[in-house]
Amino acid sequence: MHFVAGGAFNGKSAWVKERYSIGQHSSWMWVSAYREDKIPSPDHLSVMPDIVILQGIEVWLRKMLDDVSEVQPAREKWRGILHEWKQWEADERTVIFIGNDITKGIVPIDEMDRKHRDLCGWCFQDTVLASDKADQIWYGIPTKLK
Repeated sequence: MHFVAGGAFNGKSAWVKERYSIGQHSSWMWVSAYREDKIPSPDHLSVMPDIVILQGIEVWLRKMLDDVSEVQPAREKWRGILHEWKQWEADERTVIFIGNDITKGIVPIDEMDRKHRDLCGWCFQDTVLASDKADQIWYGIPTKLK
C-alpha cells in the first residue's frame, strides 16, 4: 500500500504515473473521485489488475461524512476500506491512495467543513499507518515520509 498526499495540482498524479510506469504497465486501474467514481470494494472488481490507484480520497471521505454526519463512524468506515485493500494486496498487488491535504491553512467556519478537515487529518494518519510507503508531493517535488 502506498499513500501519496500533497497540495491540489502539485503533481501527485503525474508522479504516480511516472513512478509506477502507468501506461507502460499492462495491468492497472485508475479510480478517481474527481470523475465522481465511487470507491470500489476490492471484492467487486470486474477485472483483477496488479495496480489500483484510488485518487481523491478527501472527496470520498466528505461523502462518507455527509452520509453519517459524524467523524468517528466515517473514520471507522475508512479503516474498514483500508483493511479490505490491505488484504487485496496480499496477492502481490499494489493499491495507491492519492489525497489532497486540506488540513493546512485556515480552519473552516462551517461545522461540517471543520469535521471534514478533521476527518481527513485522522484518516490520512490511518492511511500512512496502514501503508508500506508514503510520499508527500509539493510543487512537483517528492518527499519520502515512509
